[in-house]
Amino acid sequence: MYYYSNPAPLIVFIVIGLPVICITIIVLARQRSRAAVRKRDSHKDDEAQVIDQIYWGLKDLRQRIDNLETIIFKDSERNGGRT
Repeated sequence: MYYYSNPAPLIVFIVIGLPVICITIIVLARQRSRAAVRKRDSHKDDEAQVIDQIYWGLKDLRQRIDNLETIIFKDSERNGGRT
């Protein structure tokens, strides 16, 4: 059986190396999870923007329909009810 007589490198690795490795893994995992959250939030923002565009488009369309109805109504009054 081989016995290492100087335990200093092992102690240094345990005291310094393992915590550094663990902290690095934790930091990388947090960065990855934050990136996933940002991506998900960005996707929700895109969906909200599309819904907002649809809403305003429909609102404009409704205004145009109202204008056309007014034009048709006034035109029919001028023509005495004939279309």
